[in-house]
Amino acid sequence: MWIITRDADFQNIKKFNTYNVAGIILIKLTLTKTDYLLKSLKRFFDKYNDKLSEKRLIIIVDYVVRAY
Repeated sequence: MWIITRDADFQNIKKFNTYNVAGIILIKLTLTKTDYLLKSLKRFFDKYNDKLSEKRLIIIVDYVVRAY
């Protein structure tokens, strides 16, 4: 199970390994409208689907994706 959230409490990399989940996608967007959020997620899944094969903390900030 993956968690997709906008809650910045999930970005703590030290706590990340203690979560019993497949991974976390943290979304930090400048524009907060639902349409922009959905387009950002679609763009991420289309381009970075391979990042979901192992446990990761993924942070999406507008057009930048960081995977840990």
